[in-house]
Amino acid sequence: MIKTEIYTSKKKAIRLLIISLLFVAISLCFIMNPKVFINPFLQTPYLIQGIGLLSVLLFGFGMYVATRRIVKAELALVVDDEGIHMHPQKTNNKIIDWGCIMGFSEIKINSQKILIIRVSNPEYWLLQESNMINKKMMQYNFANYGSPLSISTGSLAISQENLMYVLEDGFKKKKTNTTSSEGKFFISETILTKK
Repeated sequence: MIKTEIYTSKKKAIRLLIISLLFVAISLCFIMNPKVFINPFLQTPYLIQGIGLLSVLLFGFGMYVATRRIVKAELALVVDDEGIHMHPQKTNNKIIDWGCIMGFSEIKINSQKILIIRVSNPEYWLLQESNMINKKMMQYNFANYGSPLSISTGSLAISQENLMYVLEDGFKKKKTNTTSSEGKFFISETILTKK
């Protein structure tokens, strides 16, 4: 099987940077002139300024991430003979072995397509996750979609369709190799038994 490396997309990072800049500008208006935004839902200037401050922090972080990805695309996913390497450059690199993958499916949440990796050992992946935010997201995915593992192509330099093709191709090749090797083993065992 050919090793496939998938990086983050610079075009999508530029889009994220523009959106983040826009929201930071609006959030700064919330902070500097809160009285303009008073309405029946937001009645106090302090609440409006608090929302503005939280938004500046959130979208400021989005600007930081986008700028890093524009300067240098990050390796986000590797598909090879071993399986699927999620976050290969990080210390918490997850390798999803082909042997525990049962298949793939797509779901749509607010027009965003997400690829679900169905595995035979979902509890193992939940126990392995140490980050509480990621763990909660994985538990939500497991409860609602039957698997804790998912991939969103929102920031990747590959379309959902192409990623699905790469994964299904690797899955089929690995299953074919496993089946044929098991068949060979079975035949040789039969021959030995007959002798």
